[in-house]
Amino acid sequence: MIVGNGNQEAEIRKYVEDNGFSNSLHITGWVDNPMSYVELFDVACLLSRWEGLELAFPEYMMASKPIVASRVDAIPNIIRDGENGLLVGVDDATGASKAVLRIYQDDELKNRLVTQGMEDVHNRFNARRVSEEHGKLFETLSMTEE
Repeated sequence: MIVGNGNQEAEIRKYVEDNGFSNSLHITGWVDNPMSYVELFDVACLLSRWEGLELAFPEYMMASKPIVASRVDAIPNIIRDGENGLLVGVDDATGASKAVLRIYQDDELKNRLVTQGMEDVHNRFNARRVSEEHGKLFETLSMTEE
């Protein structure tokens, strides 16, 4: 399942058809509530060629999904290989499939990734904590201006 859309859809559909698994792929196109689909995932994959600070990762972590992602741009700032997800090279389809299979075959790995992901999302992406830290920063900044 591919949730969303992008300029590579035709290329993906051709690859899928050429390799005989057209009946196993569903591309949703744009959706307003992607989390309703995330609940269906066994493994959440975000295999980008470039990426900013992706908010999908904390959402995947909150949904208790193990993650496979590209080692590109800001992604390694969130996903630590072997700790809270698995990282693969950009355009490394073989590496991505091996990473997904590792998660399927190794329950201890899967549980470790999910547990650390949940801990990270609560510690690093907690809205209340971030809000309080910003409030303290603004207070400090306003005191230095006086």
